[in-house]
Amino acid sequence: PSPITVTSTADAPDWIPGVGNCDDGTGRCTLRAAIMEANATAGAATIILPAGTYAISIAGTGEDAAETGDLDITDDLTITGAGADTTIIDGASLDRVFEVHPGVTAEILNVTMSGGAGGAEAGGIVNRSTLTLTRSTVSGNSGSIGGGIRNFGRLALLRSTVSGNTSP
Repeated sequence: PSPITVTSTADAPDWIPGVGNCDDGTGRCTLRAAIMEANATAGAATIILPAGTYAISIAGTGEDAAETGDLDITDDLTITGAGADTTIIDGASLDRVFEVHPGVTAEILNVTMSGGAGGAEAGGIVNRSTLTLTRSTVSGNSGSIGGGIRNFGRLALLRSTVSGNTSP
């Protein structure tokens, strides 16, 4: 499939996931909507994330469809930002930033993940499968286990930084 290009820094779900069109119901393609569309469409997907700050604003925990709280990745996905210094995903202390679910291969390039609050797990990323971070930063997250990243699978860090995260 063609890459999905995010057009809005707002946090809104996809109106109708799986129809091949990223749309939050107002014509915008948000990061949450793009991930929901990618999860609902068969096969690997690519999301292009322009420079900007993408703050999570929809609270919710325990839901695994990316509709609320953290951004759940449930199908193979590559997210490519414009640069870790200019493309920032902020958990806004509402939830962790990403959860990579079992059986998935995910790659995140040129993105900073910060402001995540993971409660019982890491605030930045919980990886339950295969994740590669390239030229990315995980910083300023908190969680009771892991702080920045809690890894249950395979994790590769390529020219990436994990620092300034907290865990009791």
